Order: sequence, then C-alpha cells, then structure tokens
Amino acid sequence: MPLIVCDTCHRHVRPSTEGCPFCGASLQQPALAPLPRWLGALLLGGLAITGCGDDGSASDDEGETSTTNAMMDADTETTAETTADTAETTTDTSAEMSTDTLGEETTNGEDDNGGSFYAGPAPDFLDIPECDPWAQDCPDGEKCTQQIDGENGSSNVCVPITGDDAPGEPCTSDGPLTGSDSCSAGAYCLLDANDEGTCVPYCEGSPDQPVCAEGSACSITDDGTLTICLPTCDPIAQDCGDADGCYWSGQDFLCYPTFAESVGEPCTSSNACAPGLYCVGEEFVPACEGNSCCTNFCELDNPQCELEGMACTAFFSEGEAPEGQENLGICVTEE
Repeated sequence: MPLIVCDTCHRHVRPSTEGCPFCGASLQQPALAPLPRWLGALLLGGLAITGCGDDGSASDDEGETSTTNAMMDADTETTAETTADTAETTTDTSAEMSTDTLGEETTNGEDDNGGSFYAGPAPDFLDIPECDPWAQDCPDGEKCTQQIDGENGSSNVCVPITGDDAPGEPCTSDGPLTGSDSCSAGAYCLLDANDEGTCVPYCEGSPDQPVCAEGSACSITDDGTLTICLPTCDPIAQDCGDADGCYWSGQDFLCYPTFAESVGEPCTSSNACAPGLYCVGEEFVPACEGNSCCTNFCELDNPQCELEGMACTAFFSEGEAPEGQENLGICVTEE
C-alpha cells in the first residue's frame, strides 16, 4: 500500500492513519503530488543545501544536520545549524547547514503538495526581505542571495558580486552567514560534503512559474530564500555526479550534494542518506534508533529491500507517478 503525504508537515504516513503522527494534522487529503519532495529539508525526508561544510557526516537523532547545500519524508536539508532544530528531518547540501530551511519547496511549475523540506518560522525582522531573488532587484554590482542568521534563520540580502565564475564552474563561498561567493550574477555557489563548490543558476520566472534550463528544475527551499536550478535525475539509476545523489524534492527528483548514511541508520534529511537511499520516519524502518532512518528505493517489478521485515511499496499514489517513474518503490516495514 503506497504511503501518503501530510499536507501540513509533508511527512509520509500510512493511509490508514487517522491523523498525522508527526504533527497531528487531519489526513483528509491523502493523495501524493504527482511531482517530487517527499524534503527537506529538504525533506524527502528533507534536503540540506546551504553552505559551510563539516566532516560530511549526517546529524544526530535530535535533528542536527551536517550540510546545507544539498536537499525528504525525513526531509532534505538547506539551512544553517540553527534550522536543524525547526524540523525533525532535512536533506544535506553543504555541511553544517540543513535542508530544514529548504522547506522542501521544489517545483517545475506545478503545485507542490508533497514537499519534503522543512522550514522554520521566519522571525518578525525577516518578514520584509532586503531583496527579491526572483526579481534580482539589488543595486548594480550586487546580487540577491540567501543569508543565514545563526539564531534567526534565513533571509534574502544584497551582496557584492565579487567573482565571475559561471554556472557549472568551480567556485568558492564565504559561507551562508555572509552569502558571498565567487559566482557571477545570477549564480549561487553550491557546496558538497567536502566544501567543494559548483556554481548553479538561480531560478528565473516566479514561484508559481519557475523557469530553468532543459534537464533541470527549480529547487525552492528555506522559506523561499534559496531558489536554484538543479539537474533532474532518476532515483534508481542514480545518474548524478560523483558527489551528488538523486533525491525527491517534493516536485521533482533532483541532484543534491550527498552524504553517506547507510540503510537503517538515523538521518535528518534525505540527502544525509547515501545515493539510492531515502530518509523516512522511524515507523517505516525496523529498529530505527532515531526520529528518521535511511531506507532504499526499489523497483515494484523486481522488489529488493536490504533489511528483513521490509516490503517494496509504491512511492507515488496510484495514477500520480511522473512519466517514467511508475515502477518506483520505497522499502518500508511490512504491515
């Protein structure tokens, strides 16, 4: 039986659940969105995407996450260490930052009802951002990017354009506390678990109709403060780069910086799990010792689960899988 997504906290739960076991919300609208973010944080458990690195390890059971630049029902991660406390799971994108802030909003233009990232509530002083990442309305010589406050979360600020590294090129970042990097206008330095950066383009268009180049889709995380185009991918083939894994963003399967937690190990974001794995709630993994643990994707016509007592169940609700993903499953505890 496929899992469903809670519209309030974006966690995956069993259809028989009368109320969400994580947030208590009613499950009167159980259908999964036809597009991805099981995130974030992000997530997806959740996804992590923001940026200053650590040792590449996933965060502990209490929700600390290891990266910020990568991004599911556990939720994939994207914000700084402080966002780890705002959500139980996230996805990693660049160490020490969690996909919790990625709020698991990734989209290709369709409504996102199944986001995986978690985002904490924005403090009052961040209600009016300094700039708009979609409009890029900063003065000449500056760009609108994400900045993470160690205590109050993320917001958008104008920072000087100090480099000319183009999308796809290596880059350096001063970290999310400043928002400064060596990428050109219109690009953001996404760090992997080793703090090695690559410039990725900001999404164009609008939150309702984001625009990215062919072969990529818009990842919107951290309460909308980080909007970047990432390559789309296949969760079974895991056809991303060496330092990335293919994770559900809540709207699409996208390539995020990845970490190395194994099947059955605790996780706080989907990209805290190794490529081919996904972060889900503790009830779905036998003997899970955290709030969420890693499990593996599987194929419905050739179900292979790595742990005993687990069964391959459809990742999407019937009729809602994106084209080409009808055979995708996720290993969860047998009912």
